[in-house]
Amino acid sequence: AGSAIRPATAVHVEVAFYVDPTGTVTASYVLSSDGDPAFAEVALKAVNQWRYRPLQKADCPPLGFWVRLPIVFRHLRGQPGD
Repeated sequence: AGSAIRPATAVHVEVAFYVDPTGTVTASYVLSSDGDPAFAEVALKAVNQWRYRPLQKADCPPLGFWVRLPIVFRHLRGQPGD
């Protein structure tokens, strides 16, 4: 008997976050998620740890900016846990 082949699965989470003029994420939230809420929590935890080089234009102080980012969590066939 052959083993059943499961398709790869994915969870999509889209987050938005604000990077202040020092390069620190100071606000973040989930725009959408199509899976277990734990994936959204992990996505937010990750982006809140990221640091950026401040965005700076000539003759201006560093600027803050918003980012909108889709994150895809994939479980690939043949990986540990299958």
